[in-house]
Amino acid sequence: MAQEKGFFRAPLEGLLGLLYKRSRSHAPLMIAAYNGHGTPTELHIQGRVLVNKLLIPPSPQDSAWKNFRNSLKRFRSAEIEGARVRGSCAGQSLEAITDAEGFFSITFKRSSPLFLEGWQPVFLELLEPYPFPSIFAESQIFVVSDQAEYGVISDIDDTVLHSNVAFRIQMLLTAIFKNAHTRLPFEGVTEFYQALTKGTSSHSHNPLFYVSSSPWNIYDMLIDFFKINDIPQGTLFLRDWTLRAIREGHGRHKREIIQHIMETHPHLDFVLIGDSGEKDPEIYQEIALSLPHRGRIRAIYIRNVRSKQRERLEQVRIIAQNLSDLGVPTLLLEDTQAAVQHARALGLIE
Repeated sequence: MAQEKGFFRAPLEGLLGLLYKRSRSHAPLMIAAYNGHGTPTELHIQGRVLVNKLLIPPSPQDSAWKNFRNSLKRFRSAEIEGARVRGSCAGQSLEAITDAEGFFSITFKRSSPLFLEGWQPVFLELLEPYPFPSIFAESQIFVVSDQAEYGVISDIDDTVLHSNVAFRIQMLLTAIFKNAHTRLPFEGVTEFYQALTKGTSSHSHNPLFYVSSSPWNIYDMLIDFFKINDIPQGTLFLRDWTLRAIREGHGRHKREIIQHIMETHPHLDFVLIGDSGEKDPEIYQEIALSLPHRGRIRAIYIRNVRSKQRERLEQVRIIAQNLSDLGVPTLLLEDTQAAVQHARALGLIE
């Protein structure tokens, strides 16, 4: 909620939204459109209406100061409450109203299945607060077909890209002073994720879901990072950094999103990928052993990362062994190649 965002920031953003709504301001707005996911009968998309801060396109030569300026613009976002957005996909149009944080979500439902699969375009238009000229955005929804062998749910920080989450100051400096070109992926991630999305059948196109506690403010940076490094794109589920969310930690957010994904795709098994730095092993263990989802986890991969807790490595090893003993193949790995070999032995990839 807006009141959770800080004593000064919340009233200012509320006033800004009110001014745009009542005065039909000509200051630039934008629709931040996020990739969605769905089935042939139900498609989910979400996004956000913001003041357009006109970020400077990143390049490998950008200075730390230029990256800092872009980071500042991202985190000083001005959300527009009460904006009306129209979404159109596969011949159907629906409208949504943004909440106090500028978010909107649209679910397209159909009584008869669509003969669609893979990435499908979604067109978004801002209807209010009366933009001039008109403001449009385009996004995509990944429609999971019956040919998919399994889905992949992956963390991002310290799983796909180096973040040093366990060391907060290093993580903060990396996030602020680097960009999509200078952030580094773990070696072998691109090839491994490409292999997982292909599976073992020429007809399969396995969906990829990224579930992270990173803020929605860096969505554009992450999408650019995936493109630059040829990492398969997927549906991203990030988090709004309110005071309540920070107090709750990232565990609840991840559990709820993973459950949403698995409930939306009830006939799909999953591969879970995370790291040892936070609570991924505990969350994945809970999901894998829960009655509604038992038997649906093909494998779990946990990247071992640095931690301030000396006992952390042993804790994760115990979780991995317990899961393996219960029939859920789980690997604590030092490098991506170990995951590739393990997945190939399980028949997940060629």
